[in-house]
Amino acid sequence: MSTEPRELPTRERALEYLLSFDFLARPDLAEYVECHVDRFLATLAYLRPVARGAQVLELGAAPFAMSLLAMKHLGLALTPANFFGDYRERTAPSDEVTLRSARFAEEHVFRYQLFNLELDPFPYPAGSFDVVLCCEILEHLARDPSAMLGEIHRVLRDGGRLVLTTPNAKRLHNVYLALRGHNFYGPYSAFGVYGRHNREYTKWELHEILQAHNFRAQVDTEHAYRHGALHRVLTAVGFLRRRRDNLFALGIKHGATVRSYPPWLYEHLNERGSGASTASATQRATG
Repeated sequence: MSTEPRELPTRERALEYLLSFDFLARPDLAEYVECHVDRFLATLAYLRPVARGAQVLELGAAPFAMSLLAMKHLGLALTPANFFGDYRERTAPSDEVTLRSARFAEEHVFRYQLFNLELDPFPYPAGSFDVVLCCEILEHLARDPSAMLGEIHRVLRDGGRLVLTTPNAKRLHNVYLALRGHNFYGPYSAFGVYGRHNREYTKWELHEILQAHNFRAQVDTEHAYRHGALHRVLTAVGFLRRRRDNLFALGIKHGATVRSYPPWLYEHLNERGSGASTASATQRATG
């Protein structure tokens, strides 16, 4: 499989391409794409070394903007998965959507499985994928992120890659809100428990939870959205680099598939009767 470097699009070209699709041109989704296109491009850079022909599972693929960019610019074929229900709500096992671009003369049919990432076993055999892409999902989980990480580990081949992005709990915007006496937690959502951020992570926390699930982890902070010049200067060097928008993690699978419940992340497990055993306490670092 070829691993030659591939050119990534500019922000303007990526927007032009994505917004040419009928599905993404809807006002609500067009606003989402314009807000998140910088994050899409930053994520593509982490996928750039992935060989053409690799088996890639994309969790939370809707609205398929990342899928389209990865297909067009990296030559990757992705297996999409989604879940649109509320907690413990049952949905159909699968569905599909067609995206059409008259401008680029393209039509793509995305057929995807529907399952709850923290409640349901993934509907794929062990070792099915070379890469799992998990973008902006971890912060939405309400009860058991370890279940998702364990299943990701299981469906990856040995040495396979997890590319995971999630908001940085210590981003400069949150610090600014706290210093002004404002609450940096998001509001409740009409889309239910998964429509909001239930828990965000620091760089240290994300590294630890990935390591605990047998991923050799590298976690970086990156700009994921457009900012003014002052924000970019402040976060360019020094300790404020830790205050960038998002965490981008690369995890390499090794060892056995486990579920780990460290006490810095979970409490009252015995009282809830979950049967989950907690991992030994780990010294908290500043991240």
